[in-house]
Amino acid sequence: MATGISDFRRTGMMVQRRSSDANHQRNAKAYHNVPESKVEEGLGRESKKATEEIAAIGVEIDTLARQVGALEMQVNWGEKTDEKVVMNLIELLMNQLIKLDAVAAQGDAKSQRRFQVKRVQKHLETLDVLKTRTYISPRR
Repeated sequence: MATGISDFRRTGMMVQRRSSDANHQRNAKAYHNVPESKVEEGLGRESKKATEEIAAIGVEIDTLARQVGALEMQVNWGEKTDEKVVMNLIELLMNQLIKLDAVAAQGDAKSQRRFQVKRVQKHLETLDVLKTRTYISPRR
């Protein structure tokens, strides 16, 4: 039933014959015998790095959130705002979203990243509302 380097199963499907090479088996054993603590240590290090990156981005988002709040107060008090200021804040917030997307996160870091993304989206929505309230005045 076996021919060359491939075998045929009862169903007629041709499959590649496994190598009986001892070197191949030794490498497979070495790969599968990596202690779990080493794997967890690597994941822990990556998770800590991701958490630190997200925290740094969060500080930048806090700064931008204060600017959005100040702009919102200006508009609520009836003051006009410059379109460039609003567009600049939108661009800076979008850059924060890009930075957050670049962070590879697992577990708790992933939920922190999701929280920061929702914060940025909320501020972008606020800016969109402010933009329409500021520049599109009702006709009298």
